[in-house]
Amino acid sequence: MAPEHEVVSTGKESVPDTLRQWREAERTAAAAQKSKLAAEHAAEVAAEAVDAARATAEAATVSVDAAIAVEVSAAGTAAAAERTAKLKVTESEVSASEAGEAEQSEDLARDQYREAVQAAKLRNKDAD
Repeated sequence: MAPEHEVVSTGKESVPDTLRQWREAERTAAAAQKSKLAAEHAAEVAAEAVDAARATAEAATVSVDAAIAVEVSAAGTAAAAERTAKLKVTESEVSASEAGEAEQSEDLARDQYREAVQAAKLRNKDAD
């Protein structure tokens, strides 16, 4: 049996029958052409989708690389901040120690001054 779109002529068809067959063959050819164009368009769209997927994958890779760089930078910044904090604690401890020594020196000088004043008063009293 011949396919539906194939025209089989027996030579006995009338003009209207052959015209109908011709029109049917034209419709079938037009539908096949539309299907071919649709398939070509679908193939183009699929190729664009593949390109877009590749671009997305490349962008994701770059994004991951950037995130890793940010993480490394943040770790470096945290380490620098920790060293700075330790240095400030050390400076604070030294300043506190120096302040304590200064207070002790002041106390000693005050005591020495008071002793000198007392000694001077005693000398003046003895001299009178």
